[in-house]
Amino acid sequence: MSGSHRKTQHSGADFDVPLTIIAQESNTAARKSYAYYGEYPLAFAACFGNKDIYDLLIQYGANPNLQDSFGNTILHMCVINYSSSMYSYAVRHWAKPADPHVINHAGLTPLTLATKLGRKHIFEEMLELMKVVSYSFSKIFFELPNFISASKP
Repeated sequence: MSGSHRKTQHSGADFDVPLTIIAQESNTAARKSYAYYGEYPLAFAACFGNKDIYDLLIQYGANPNLQDSFGNTILHMCVINYSSSMYSYAVRHWAKPADPHVINHAGLTPLTLATKLGRKHIFEEMLELMKVVSYSFSKIFFELPNFISASKP
């Protein structure tokens, strides 16, 4: 190991880290991140659409409504990362469904975040998930969007 590296430990494994990176860790202005996948393993699994890992983490007690330092939940992360299939999977999850009404620190629910970011496809998927059948006769259905629960405080 040269003088420009220091041995450090992360998650039980030793790594050689360049001293320039260690110096940057104390200066948050020097760090630039272009990838944001949440701050929890469950958010990471949701961002990449890995349903098996998502189920396993839920089975071991992960909370889909846990908020990161921006106040974002799993559903906010699905909107940010264009994952409409994972959004509907998390909302309809058999063991622990995610709450679509959680507000992040910017004052946005996943639905309002989708409108702000212009995510039309996931916005339409959200509206489909919120529909409530108010009348049905044989094969005729009359569906209304459930705006009462969408505006839940």
